[in-house]
Amino acid sequence: AMLDVEPGAEVKVISDTKWEAHNDEAKTVNTYTASFDDEKKVLTIECASSAKAGHDFTYLTLKELDAQKVSLEIRIEINTGVHLIAKALGAVFAKPMQEIMCKHIYHNFEALCKGTETKRMSKAELDDFAKKTFEKK
Repeated sequence: AMLDVEPGAEVKVISDTKWEAHNDEAKTVNTYTASFDDEKKVLTIECASSAKAGHDFTYLTLKELDAQKVSLEIRIEINTGVHLIAKALGAVFAKPMQEIMCKHIYHNFEALCKGTETKRMSKAELDDFAKKTFEKK
């Protein structure tokens, strides 16, 4: 469940439902806690950052469509805080970051369903994606 981790961060697994991302460059530690609502079939991942007060949330909802099909819905809430520049930058970054995260989550979800290999994104891949995204603007 290593999604949601900022580029260049070192991941430390605390337990099956908790992990930390240490970013030496930014001097931040993000703590991720996952919980599953069995009734609603929703996995919630809460991210508490050492750099900001508000928490970020990722919600993964699983629905069985029929015996052969399931749908995975992803909702991401990014809290950029009250700072106006942070809000503006958050809005610019949020869409492309959500796109890349969703693509990655779907890939790994499909891999888990099929029993094929899951993958982690390297910092180089993320940097390349960011460069391409902002060249378009």
